Amino acid sequence: MNRILIAAALTLAPRVEIRATEQGFDPALVVVKKGERIRFVVTRITENAPAKEIVLDEAIFFKELPLNRAVSVAFTPGKTGEFPYTSGNGSVRGVLRVDD
Repeated sequence: MNRILIAAALTLAPRVEIRATEQGFDPALVVVKKGERIRFVVTRITENAPAKEIVLDEAIFFKELPLNRAVSVAFTPGKTGEFPYTSGNGSVRGVLRVDD
């Protein structure tokens, strides 16, 4: 029963679709509200994308980005501000802005 509730909560979290392209993360700016659960869905769409991983320190996650496969991470931002999301080596950046 608990597994069903957790799965339902993950499906209902608003999706933020991010693509890892040759130019970097698209979009490079994501704006969300504090305390609202969101789900990053990240897809590396080209072999030449410099971002082979995505890292978001605020949510403390590091995910590898396999080619043409969506990677999903759900989390709830707990404070306002701007938080970078980067590739594993930091060469590609985007910003998660959390507003009240």
